[in-house]
Amino acid sequence: MKTQEELNDELFKQTSAVENALMALEKANMILGHWEHEYVFADRPNPVEAARIWTSKSNEENKGANQSCKWFFEYNLIIGFVDIVHDYVSESKKLLEKAVYGEKENKGA
Repeated sequence: MKTQEELNDELFKQTSAVENALMALEKANMILGHWEHEYVFADRPNPVEAARIWTSKSNEENKGANQSCKWFFEYNLIIGFVDIVHDYVSESKKLLEKAVYGEKENKGA
């Protein structure tokens, strides 16, 4: 049977793990919100439009072409955001599994 001190220590560790997971998920949510604001458009990006506006000498304003150009030229930034969010979500999952199942059961995950 566990002592009160052992139970308090276990509860503290679980609470800390959940708080850390919540913080990581909040960071992931912030990045996703930024990503949605910057890169989610009503129409899919068109690489032909992106190339056309990039090579065009005119200053014409075409919302669809500008959005396609943004997607095309900021692809590395988009992928970077996806990687960061993936890391935060994976870390959160591990922290929550540890809090719920403990150290032993989480070793194989």
